[in-house]
Amino acid sequence: MADLKHLFLITKHPSTTQILLTSLFFISLFLLSSSPLSDFSHSLIVSSFTSRLLTAANFFSTTASDSNTLYSVSPTSIRVKNESKKIDSASKELTSCDIFDGAWVSDDSEPVYLPGYCPYVEDKFNCFKNGRPDSGFLRHRWQPHGCSVPRLDFECSIDFIKSPFLVQESEVLDVYGKRKETLRLDMIQESIMKIYRNADIVVFNTGHWWTHQKTNEGKDYFQEGNRVYEKLEVKEAYTKALHTWADWVDSSINSSRTRVFFVGYSSSHFRKGAWNAGGQCDGETRPIENETYTGGYPWMMRVVESVISDMKTPVFYMNITKMTWYRTDGHPSIYRQPVEVRGSSPASGMFQDCSHWCLPGVPDSWNQLLYATLLVSRGSLPYKSSGSVL
Repeated sequence: MADLKHLFLITKHPSTTQILLTSLFFISLFLLSSSPLSDFSHSLIVSSFTSRLLTAANFFSTTASDSNTLYSVSPTSIRVKNESKKIDSASKELTSCDIFDGAWVSDDSEPVYLPGYCPYVEDKFNCFKNGRPDSGFLRHRWQPHGCSVPRLDFECSIDFIKSPFLVQESEVLDVYGKRKETLRLDMIQESIMKIYRNADIVVFNTGHWWTHQKTNEGKDYFQEGNRVYEKLEVKEAYTKALHTWADWVDSSINSSRTRVFFVGYSSSHFRKGAWNAGGQCDGETRPIENETYTGGYPWMMRVVESVISDMKTPVFYMNITKMTWYRTDGHPSIYRQPVEVRGSSPASGMFQDCSHWCLPGVPDSWNQLLYATLLVSRGSLPYKSSGSVL
């Protein structure tokens, strides 16, 4: 019963809430003593009683209107206090290493959510629902050299804004009066500007869409002001877009109120061709275990690192490129579509998805790394460390 000592504060002038709690305490004791509980252990009885009393206390503390209330109890506050100790311990450990430098190790624990269970996972990334028969790709966790990453256990609300380029997709009229798609390199996407103001944390990312045919070719697509470039190299266009993003962040986001993150480029694993030229990744069931393997560092990340280094706003850079080099097994491949759509022998006659990821899967580790970075950065500004956090 020792845990119950935290439930009450003895005062000379008890509040309405305290009187209700005390009454509830004795009524509960009476009911317990008169109940047939001989089949249960004492610890279980006390645990059950404490849990129910805490729940009732929480109800009274949120409904009582007595302005003289001196003390209220919330089960959440007790849990948060315990979690705080764990967080402080984890924070100290995490400051000793680069969490983006490590290896994938076998792990038999369950994924953070069950395959096919999360209602927010799009069908094209729900490999379990689409018939992927193996589950080994779920049995690995990212292990940094020198420290451990805590699992995400965090109450928050999240807004997702789809903005593949961060800058505004637009249209112009060509010489024949027909509408033509363009990408405004000098204008941040409108939807981003509408929702960031009340955010404690904003996380940005752009990369793979710049490799698609239209952007990669750069013909009559990139626009600045009223000018549509007849031809502009994608690297130059990407750099211009990142500078537009950086200028907007520097001028619009209050860094004392909102922390800014940028997630790097995740690796693709197409064999025997590009995504639209017969590229494949089906049949991969294990990560690459050779830590000396490098998939090549994307040029886009060099641009990101250069732009971030010149910003006045501190930006936490999550360099996930290396950790995704090894995960050839984590893509949907042929399991982007259900079997009734792809057929029973689809490998030789369909586009395979070797750039996105099955969920649950590799991206869940990014959330853990985001959480770890938040623990390390509490009350501090981003620091420069081996290219992983800027």
